[in-house]
Amino acid sequence: MKLDVDLNRSMKRLEVVTRKVVSSALVGNYKSVFKGRGLEFDGFREYSDGDDATLIDWRASARTGGKVLIKEFIEERNLSVVFIVDSSASMVFGSGKKLKSEYSAELVASLAYAMLQSQDSVGLLLFSDKGTEYLRPESGTRQFYSILKKLVEPRNYGGGKDYDSALKMALASFESGTLVFIVSDYIGFRGRASTTLKVAANKFDLVGVCIRDPRDMSIPRGSGEVALGDPFSKDSLLVESDSVADDYGHEAKAQVLDAKSRFESAGGSFLFLETAKPFADSLAEFLIARQARVR
Repeated sequence: MKLDVDLNRSMKRLEVVTRKVVSSALVGNYKSVFKGRGLEFDGFREYSDGDDATLIDWRASARTGGKVLIKEFIEERNLSVVFIVDSSASMVFGSGKKLKSEYSAELVASLAYAMLQSQDSVGLLLFSDKGTEYLRPESGTRQFYSILKKLVEPRNYGGGKDYDSALKMALASFESGTLVFIVSDYIGFRGRASTTLKVAANKFDLVGVCIRDPRDMSIPRGSGEVALGDPFSKDSLLVESDSVADDYGHEAKAQVLDAKSRFESAGGSFLFLETAKPFADSLAEFLIARQARVR
């Protein structure tokens, strides 16, 4: 399966969308929620009322002949972030303006831009059963454009899913403490990668992002006969919409709830997004809710 994508046009459009989204409070929310590795000593200054007395350095103060000095620290961010992005055939689907793969690309590009603006290192791992495309975490503007190019390259999409192999590659390649976003529609995820997911959640700060098209979640009643297609086998089945609508909807919700439960049970976080709605508000709400939990 191929995407009909003009790389230059798509990259320019993604850059415009990304800058527009990130012009909101996204960068600030991101910085406050996902902390760096610790604090780095930045020097001394004279103590003043209201300062934390535990930060007083008595040895340094003694050398000043009367001044009381406290240590100052700055946050040592150096956060490493990797997006593991599902590039299988099921992501190349859309009933509205955007394919799931396009929506996913805009989300990842926007977050990557915000993170690179914060001087963090960002990487990308595209996965399907055809193989992987991996960019090691790097910082700087050049990395942003490298990520964009991978996200809009049609040859990187298609095939089935292999969550387990992607997670095993992450465990072998990413540093402990890496912030890892797994972006997928999680179709076919149930029953797969359970053990590997738990191991990954212990090693990384793990966030699952589920992207679904409205037609992934429900079949409108009164639509008559509709064709349901398997994106992996290309098989299709003609069904009466009213006769399958309830079961279809229940199964779709069960898939999402199963993925959410497995991420949270493993110690990770989970965000559900639907392509019919802009992701900026939902993402901001997720960051605010996460900030409240980690306080």
